[in-house]
Order: sequence, then C-alpha cells, then structure tokens
Amino acid sequence: FRLPQGPSARIGTVSYTLGLGDLVSLSVSAYRDFAQHGANGAFVSLNIGLGRNTSINATVGRQNGQSNYTVDASRPPDYDGGWGWGVQTGGTGAVPYRQAQLRYLGHAGEVIAAAQSIDRQTGASLDVSGAVVLMDRSLQLSRRIDDGFALVSTDGVAGIPVLHENRVIGTTDRAGHLLVPDLNAYQNNQIAIDAMKLPADARLARTSMTVVPQAQSGVVAHFGVSRYRAASVILHDDAGRALPAGARVHHVESGANTIVGYDGLTFVDGLKEDNHLVIDYGSRRCEAEFPFTAPGNGTLPTVGPLTCRATQ
Repeated sequence: FRLPQGPSARIGTVSYTLGLGDLVSLSVSAYRDFAQHGANGAFVSLNIGLGRNTSINATVGRQNGQSNYTVDASRPPDYDGGWGWGVQTGGTGAVPYRQAQLRYLGHAGEVIAAAQSIDRQTGASLDVSGAVVLMDRSLQLSRRIDDGFALVSTDGVAGIPVLHENRVIGTTDRAGHLLVPDLNAYQNNQIAIDAMKLPADARLARTSMTVVPQAQSGVVAHFGVSRYRAASVILHDDAGRALPAGARVHHVESGANTIVGYDGLTFVDGLKEDNHLVIDYGSRRCEAEFPFTAPGNGTLPTVGPLTCRATQ
C-alpha cells in the first residue's frame, strides 16, 4: 500500500500467543517491510493478570535498529464507577519515558489526571469529559455519550434500580429519572426496572422494554407508575365476630366486588375519601363505611376492625 505523499510499503507480519494458565499470556510478533531496507521489528510481550481488573504488561523488542521496552501496570475503573490508575515506564533507544495516570469514573462524567516525563521533559494534564442532556423536562449530567442513550422515567418514583441487558447500572433520582448511556444505535437495547423495589402501593404496567435509539440521540424509556388507593379492611359483625370467609363484598364507590378471607379480612381497591361497603353472607346483609387517606410512605394500610351494621 502507499500513504499519501509517502513511500510504498509491502509489509508481512507473524505473531503467536501462548496462554500460560488463566491469568498469564506470552506473545511473540515480528514484521518486515519488503519495500524498505531495514524496516523490520520483533517483539516479545508478557501479560499477567493480578485479579480485580489489575494487570501488568512487559514488552521488549527491536524496531528499525533500535531497542525498546515498556513495562506498565494498570487498573481501569469499574463500569459502575470508581477510581482507576496506570503507571508506565519504558524507553526507545536512549530516550526514556515515564507516565502515571489517575482516573475517576462517575455517573456524571470522567476525570483523568496524568503526568509524564520524556527525555527529562516533564508535563501534566487534566481531562474532564461528560455530557449534558435535556429531555423529558429533566436536565441530566452523564458520562460521555458516543452512541445512543435512553432516559428512564418512573413518573417521579425515586430509588428504583434500572437494568441494562440484565445489569444494574443505577437508580432513579428524586424526580424518577436515570440516564442510560452506551446504548447501541439502531439496535434493540433491553431496559428494565426492578419492581421489587417499588413502594407497596405502586401499580406498574410493565417492567421491561426494548428501545432503539438513533446515533448520537436518545429516547425516553417511560415506565408508567400509578398508585393504588387500596387497603386491607377487617370486618366484624354487630357482636364483634369476624365476618365469615367467603362473604361477598361490594364497594359502592368503585363498583368493585371482592370476598372476605380468614379473620374477616378483605382487600378493597379504588378507595375514595368516603367509602361504603355492602356485604352479603348467607341470607344476611350488612353495611360498613369508612374514610380513607392514602399514607405518604407508599404502604398499603389496614383499616378496622369495622362494624358491619345489619340491614336485613
């Protein structure tokens, strides 16, 4: 091949990698440019995994008549976020170099601080990257977005774990939002929420969906969450005895029907501020009434015991 305004090249390469257990590998490679005299090189690399995403790599070689070597150790931050680091030393011919790097990856972006020395010339750098997204009337800070993304909405319910391809990547904020970066554009991406973390009075139509964002664009993954206005109600007769299991219960305001279980307990949904129940069992009928205010902590309360007054 030929680069623009460059000499032609005819390059041949050969390489071999040998695994030495689960955490160690040895690689040997060589190349030669048959179009240029003396353009060749050979390298030997040893990579050792130390666990917990930490590794050491050492490479020695000779390229175009010069010897070179590199030794580096690194631990990148986990995808969930946290600290990472890297150190490197090496030399090409008579020119030594050193480098150190510290990284922090968070949900709102990444910070990389680096220092290096090349042939006694030193330098330092600080790199901050991230993204700002305005969507669904919500302003979100995020890691750098190189492809597609989704904004999860749970209708204001905070603290709900969100999963991308069955991996928990965070929880919704106080406004019920979480931005999910790193989605594949024009492909199916599975987004889900952990319904076990929803409040007891939450009603959810679905727990997962497939989203297909465009490149450099996003979609809203809306998980509609509504609230039950419901309670467990304990019903007794005029004598203070629990109504029998199987008694039929009619909620006048919602028109819903249910039955009494053991110990006079029944569950009534669709409650209003004032509620009236009509209960039939055998040849008997009685009525009970009670006010209802939904608790602010997301629980489903128990009302009663209520006395069911006989009407026939």
